[in-house]
Amino acid sequence: RQFMPSVSLVRTPNAIGSGFFIERGIFVTNYHVIAGASGGFIQVKVGAAQQTVNLRIARIISFYVNKTDADLAILSVPAAKQYTIPSIPLAPLHRGIEIGEAVFSLGNPTGLVGTISQGLVSAAPRYPGTKVESVQFSAAISAGSSGGPVLNSAGEVIGVNVLTRLGEVIDKG
Repeated sequence: RQFMPSVSLVRTPNAIGSGFFIERGIFVTNYHVIAGASGGFIQVKVGAAQQTVNLRIARIISFYVNKTDADLAILSVPAAKQYTIPSIPLAPLHRGIEIGEAVFSLGNPTGLVGTISQGLVSAAPRYPGTKVESVQFSAAISAGSSGGPVLNSAGEVIGVNVLTRLGEVIDKG
Protein backbone atom coordinates (compact mmCIF):
# COMPACT_ATOMS: atom_id res chain seq x y z
CA ARG A 1 0.00 0.00 0.00
CA GLN A 2 2.95 2.36 0.36
CA PHE A 3 3.04 2.67 -3.45
CA MET A 4 -0.63 3.64 -3.87
CA PRO A 5 -0.05 7.43 -3.72
CA SER A 6 2.41 7.00 -6.61
CA VAL A 7 -0.22 5.50 -8.92
CA SER A 8 -2.18 8.23 -10.65
CA LEU A 9 -5.40 8.50 -12.62
CA VAL A 10 -5.05 9.54 -16.27
CA ARG A 11 -8.09 11.14 -17.89
CA THR A 12 -8.39 12.27 -21.51
CA PRO A 13 -11.48 13.08 -23.58
CA ASN A 14 -11.24 9.56 -25.06
CA ALA A 15 -10.26 7.28 -22.17
CA ILE A 16 -9.37 6.79 -18.53
CA GLY A 17 -6.54 4.73 -17.09
CA SER A 18 -3.69 4.60 -14.61
CA GLY A 19 -0.03 5.50 -14.68
CA PHE A 20 2.98 6.36 -12.54
CA PHE A 21 5.98 8.66 -12.30
CA ILE A 22 9.41 7.13 -12.88
CA GLU A 23 11.11 10.44 -12.07
CA ARG A 24 10.10 14.07 -11.52
CA GLY A 25 7.97 15.17 -14.46
CA ILE A 26 8.26 11.86 -16.38
CA PHE A 27 5.11 9.73 -16.40
CA VAL A 28 4.37 6.24 -17.82
CA THR A 29 0.97 4.94 -18.96
CA ASN A 30 -0.55 3.05 -21.90
CA TYR A 31 -0.66 4.74 -25.29
CA HIS A 32 -4.30 3.74 -25.86
CA VAL A 33 -5.28 5.88 -22.83
CA ILE A 34 -3.89 9.05 -24.43
CA ALA A 35 -4.04 8.19 -28.16
CA GLY A 36 -5.82 10.77 -30.28
CA ALA A 37 -6.48 13.04 -27.32
CA SER A 38 -5.89 16.75 -27.85
CA GLY A 39 -5.72 17.26 -24.11
CA GLY A 40 -5.70 15.42 -20.88
CA PHE A 41 -4.54 15.49 -17.32
CA ILE A 42 -3.07 13.36 -14.61
CA GLN A 43 -4.83 13.34 -11.26
CA VAL A 44 -2.36 12.70 -8.45
CA LYS A 45 -2.44 12.90 -4.66
CA VAL A 46 0.23 15.10 -3.09
CA GLY A 47 1.43 16.02 0.38
CA ALA A 48 0.74 14.51 3.77
CA ALA A 49 -2.97 15.36 3.45
CA GLN A 50 -3.09 13.52 0.08
CA GLN A 51 -4.67 16.52 -1.65
CA THR A 52 -5.76 15.73 -5.22
CA VAL A 53 -4.30 17.94 -7.96
CA ASN A 54 -4.76 17.84 -11.73
CA LEU A 55 -1.59 18.15 -13.82
CA ARG A 56 -1.80 18.87 -17.55
CA ILE A 57 -0.08 16.46 -19.91
CA ALA A 58 2.45 18.60 -21.81
CA ARG A 59 3.51 16.19 -24.52
CA ILE A 60 4.29 12.59 -25.42
CA ILE A 61 8.04 12.00 -25.12
CA SER A 62 7.90 8.56 -26.73
CA PHE A 63 5.54 5.67 -27.27
CA TYR A 64 5.55 2.09 -28.49
CA VAL A 65 2.55 0.28 -29.95
CA ASN A 66 2.31 -2.82 -32.09
CA LYS A 67 -0.60 -4.76 -33.54
CA THR A 68 -0.63 -7.43 -30.84
CA ASP A 69 -0.45 -6.09 -27.31
CA ALA A 70 2.50 -3.76 -26.63
CA ASP A 71 1.13 -0.41 -25.58
CA LEU A 72 3.34 2.10 -23.76
CA ALA A 73 3.62 5.90 -23.59
CA ILE A 74 6.10 8.11 -21.74
CA LEU A 75 4.78 11.61 -21.05
CA SER A 76 6.23 14.94 -20.02
CA VAL A 77 4.35 16.50 -17.11
CA PRO A 78 6.46 19.52 -16.08
CA ALA A 79 3.87 20.81 -13.57
CA ALA A 80 4.65 17.75 -11.42
CA LYS A 81 8.05 19.22 -10.58
CA GLN A 82 6.48 21.73 -8.20
CA TYR A 83 5.15 18.92 -5.99
CA THR A 84 6.79 16.13 -4.04
CA ILE A 85 5.35 13.14 -5.86
CA PRO A 86 6.92 9.77 -5.12
CA SER A 87 8.25 7.97 -8.16
CA ILE A 88 8.40 4.21 -8.54
CA PRO A 89 11.87 2.91 -9.43
CA LEU A 90 12.46 0.74 -12.48
CA ALA A 91 14.00 -2.67 -11.81
CA PRO A 92 17.66 -2.80 -12.86
CA LEU A 93 18.25 -4.56 -16.18
CA HIS A 94 20.45 -7.17 -14.50
CA ARG A 95 17.65 -8.25 -12.17
CA GLY A 96 15.70 -11.00 -13.91
CA ILE A 97 12.24 -12.32 -13.21
CA GLU A 98 12.09 -15.86 -11.90
CA ILE A 99 9.25 -18.37 -12.22
CA GLY A 100 7.40 -18.46 -8.90
CA GLU A 101 8.36 -14.88 -7.98
CA ALA A 102 5.62 -12.77 -6.38
CA VAL A 103 4.53 -9.65 -8.29
CA PHE A 104 1.93 -6.96 -7.64
CA SER A 105 -0.29 -5.07 -10.06
CA LEU A 106 -1.35 -1.55 -9.03
CA GLY A 107 -3.93 0.67 -10.63
CA ASN A 108 -7.42 2.15 -10.49
CA PRO A 109 -6.37 4.95 -8.11
CA THR A 110 -9.89 6.30 -7.57
CA GLY A 111 -10.37 3.93 -4.65
CA LEU A 112 -8.61 1.27 -2.63
CA VAL A 113 -10.96 -1.64 -3.32
CA GLY A 114 -9.57 -3.88 -6.04
CA THR A 115 -6.51 -1.73 -6.65
CA ILE A 116 -3.80 -4.24 -5.74
CA SER A 117 -3.64 -7.72 -7.24
CA GLN A 118 -0.94 -10.16 -6.17
CA GLY A 119 0.36 -12.67 -8.67
CA LEU A 120 3.07 -15.21 -9.39
CA VAL A 121 5.33 -15.38 -12.41
CA SER A 122 4.21 -18.59 -14.14
CA ALA A 123 6.33 -18.60 -17.31
CA ALA A 124 9.64 -17.26 -18.47
CA PRO A 125 9.34 -13.64 -19.64
CA ARG A 126 8.94 -13.17 -23.40
CA TYR A 127 10.01 -10.40 -25.69
CA PRO A 128 7.59 -7.44 -26.16
CA GLY A 129 4.62 -8.15 -28.37
CA THR A 130 3.98 -11.79 -27.53
CA LYS A 131 0.58 -12.80 -26.19
CA VAL A 132 1.87 -14.99 -23.38
CA GLU A 133 0.36 -14.92 -19.91
CA SER A 134 3.52 -14.81 -17.85
CA VAL A 135 1.82 -13.78 -14.61
CA GLN A 136 -1.14 -15.43 -12.93
CA PHE A 137 -2.97 -13.05 -10.58
CA SER A 138 -5.01 -14.19 -7.59
CA ALA A 139 -7.66 -11.52 -8.19
CA ALA A 140 -9.01 -9.81 -11.27
CA ILE A 141 -7.30 -6.60 -12.35
CA SER A 142 -9.90 -3.86 -11.92
CA ALA A 143 -11.13 -1.56 -14.67
CA GLY A 144 -9.06 1.61 -14.92
CA SER A 145 -5.82 -0.24 -14.11
CA SER A 146 -4.57 -0.10 -17.68
CA GLY A 147 -1.22 1.72 -17.55
CA GLY A 148 -0.59 0.88 -13.91
CA PRO A 149 2.72 -0.65 -12.83
CA VAL A 150 3.50 -4.30 -12.20
CA LEU A 151 6.03 -4.48 -9.35
CA ASN A 152 8.41 -7.14 -8.08
CA SER A 153 8.64 -7.89 -4.34
CA ALA A 154 11.27 -5.11 -3.98
CA GLY A 155 8.73 -2.52 -5.20
CA GLU A 156 10.48 -1.99 -8.55
CA VAL A 157 8.63 -1.68 -11.86
CA ILE A 158 8.98 -4.80 -14.01
CA GLY A 159 6.04 -4.18 -16.36
CA VAL A 160 2.95 -2.17 -17.21
CA ASN A 161 -0.64 -3.44 -17.25
CA VAL A 162 -2.18 -3.60 -20.72
CA LEU A 163 -5.91 -4.26 -20.80
CA THR A 164 -8.35 -4.70 -23.63
CA ARG A 165 -11.48 -2.59 -23.86
CA LEU A 166 -13.37 -5.24 -21.92
CA GLY A 167 -10.88 -5.06 -19.05
CA GLU A 168 -9.21 -8.39 -19.81
CA VAL A 169 -5.48 -8.37 -19.14
CA ILE A 170 -3.62 -9.45 -22.26
CA ASP A 171 -0.02 -8.65 -21.31
CA LYS A 172 1.92 -7.38 -18.34
CA GLY A 173 5.46 -7.25 -19.61
